[in-house]
Amino acid sequence: MNKIKKKSLKKPLTLEELMNYNDKVFIPALEERFVSKKEFQDFQDKNFKILDAILKKSDILIKEKEIKQFQ
Repeated sequence: MNKIKKKSLKKPLTLEELMNYNDKVFIPALEERFVSKKEFQDFQDKNFKILDAILKKSDILIKEKEIKQFQ
């Protein structure tokens, strides 16, 4: 690394440089990692439907088991 680059790395970050970094690097990286409320809601709905189906099937199995015990 040359002498000029070393000096530029030691200088404090200005507000303008920080804003440019946020716009170009930080915010796009966050957008890639987070989901929107709509996407999250869709994910939850899908999972709740699957869980509901599992619970219904398990309720049927439990009732059948209870009926067999009383026969």
